Amino acid sequence: MADMAVDDNEATAPVSTARAPASGSAPTGGADASAPAVWERIRVRLDRHLHIVELHAHHLLDRALEPAEVRAVVVAAEGLAAAFAALTLPDLAGLARRIPAELHRPSVAVDSGDPVGVRIASIVDDIRVLFASAVAEQSYTTHVGGTIVVVGPAAARLDALMWVVARRGSEIRHSSGALPALDPATPPAAVVIGAGAAPDDEIRAVCRAAREQVDAPIVILLDPSACGGAWARTLAAEATTIVPADIDPDALVVELARLRAQRATVVRAQVCGTVAVERLVRHGVEVTVVPRPDDLVRAARSGGAIVFGADVPTGLVLAATRLIRSTPATRNLPVWAVMAAPDDVVDLQAAGLGLRLCPELDDVVVVSMVQQLRAGEREVDLGSLESGTRLSWAATRVLVDRSLIAAHRSRSPVSIIAIDTDADPGSPVHQRLAELLAREFRRGDVTGTREPGRFVVALNGMPRASAATRMEDLVERFHLDDGTVRIGVAQFPGDGRSAAGLVAAADAAVERSRAVDGPIVTTTTWRPDGGAAADVMVVDADPVVARMIVAALTQVGITTDALDDGRLAFDHLRTVTAPPRVLVLDLDAPRMDGLAVLRDLRPTGALGRTAVVVTSARSSEADTRLAFELGAVDVIRKPLTVTVLTNRIRRLLEGGT
Repeated sequence: MADMAVDDNEATAPVSTARAPASGSAPTGGADASAPAVWERIRVRLDRHLHIVELHAHHLLDRALEPAEVRAVVVAAEGLAAAFAALTLPDLAGLARRIPAELHRPSVAVDSGDPVGVRIASIVDDIRVLFASAVAEQSYTTHVGGTIVVVGPAAARLDALMWVVARRGSEIRHSSGALPALDPATPPAAVVIGAGAAPDDEIRAVCRAAREQVDAPIVILLDPSACGGAWARTLAAEATTIVPADIDPDALVVELARLRAQRATVVRAQVCGTVAVERLVRHGVEVTVVPRPDDLVRAARSGGAIVFGADVPTGLVLAATRLIRSTPATRNLPVWAVMAAPDDVVDLQAAGLGLRLCPELDDVVVVSMVQQLRAGEREVDLGSLESGTRLSWAATRVLVDRSLIAAHRSRSPVSIIAIDTDADPGSPVHQRLAELLAREFRRGDVTGTREPGRFVVALNGMPRASAATRMEDLVERFHLDDGTVRIGVAQFPGDGRSAAGLVAAADAAVERSRAVDGPIVTTTTWRPDGGAAADVMVVDADPVVARMIVAALTQVGITTDALDDGRLAFDHLRTVTAPPRVLVLDLDAPRMDGLAVLRDLRPTGALGRTAVVVTSARSSEADTRLAFELGAVDVIRKPLTVTVLTNRIRRLLEGGT
């Protein structure tokens, strides 16, 4: 990942919450920062470069720049371009790279009527607005990837990495020094530690504190230039995985998805005797209570940990453990027993049988038990997986998330199809459908099962409408219209940014159709009244401008409606069951101006379903500020550039708003 190329010694931005003391011997210091605090740190760094460029742009209005001043502007612009590239904001990086080009245009004179200083200042304004829009977009992100706790100094590279991980659907919690207090009942999806040049004993202390508090993967970002091989080997024993500190952000997202999928399977425990079952359940353990120790061997065949309560006699615990260890199907299962004060002989026997003893079943013991179960599971081998319905949901989700990352880079669609059948898993109908899916789709696509009777198909490079047509043809050719099959179709990036989010959108389409006995194949744009929700609604007083925007959006595959009346737009958004996902609203709309539309829509809750981009020919800063306060996510001044507007709308749609 490219470094943001800025100084990291600035004062850190205020944080939202104070850090609670971590358990264990983790180092202290630092603060637990919310994602907005991290984004503010990034903005402060960027503002330094923007201020340099803006200052010299103003000088250009009066005089030519000295060579040293030109170099300062070029260095600042290069720093901005590198920073935006690290944040995966290519449009902003492109704007930053335009600054030196404008500065060196030979034909531009200061008094030419279009001075270079004005154009550079305009670029700076565009960068500020676009970046503010990108920050606002982060607040609309659905946290399908869970919470990622990041521990490490507030450096530009780590902040940029957090930014990208957040854009891919994770909630970020950052602490610059120690591990913040974690809730075992709601563990994070992962703990990421930026090792830097910190002493290995501090990093190991953070790892130990994380393992004691929650069951979550621990990822260390290690800088090979700052440490030797011995240090890396030492830390490898403490972490789930180690990755380079300069890892590509999307590669880290894939790694976190792999770790998440690896832990997605159910953790089970067979319990005999009096045990704090609620504590096991709180940590996500599926508990089966077995009345007699003699029945544990048979129950243990379904897998999971074996837990004996303190009221089970020691002799029975040892005898049952011997039977479990002598049976091939259960010999590797973890076995735990609650014993307040075992004698030396029992300790020796327990050690020989691999029986773990504990005085009580507290949170630390349960987390350790879950980690032991996870460690015993076979890792998902991504390289050996092939398309077909034999894939588990965990494996399917990892492969689909990989496809989505590739699709994001190539700006190509991916359709996710959720297939729900009422047939019994062992019935001929179910078997026929499974064979049909494995045979009908390309090798490059992904097919898998979520649970009995529910299938998932990912069609790479295929938009939603084409995928729906494909499934309708399949239903017709193989006579799947007997009422047992329902199919929902969602599309990346418009309906979600992860496998789980897209499948949820497709499931919602299936449920809408099932509730009113609608079509067998349903897309996410279908509604019970037969109307489909347009992606964008344009409300503009000038019909020529409205037609121009509609044509540009339609050309890139974004469905668009247009109105020339603010009152009609307000009535539509307040009552429609299928609202547009983005509203392009002119502040000068007739009958009801844009600010009035925003003000009256706000209490209805409609702005929670529709992101509003305001366009305005007004130059008043007060109007712009009021538009943001009333709920707009972006403000674009007229005369507008359709390309810029289209790119901003695409980013909003890709963000799942």
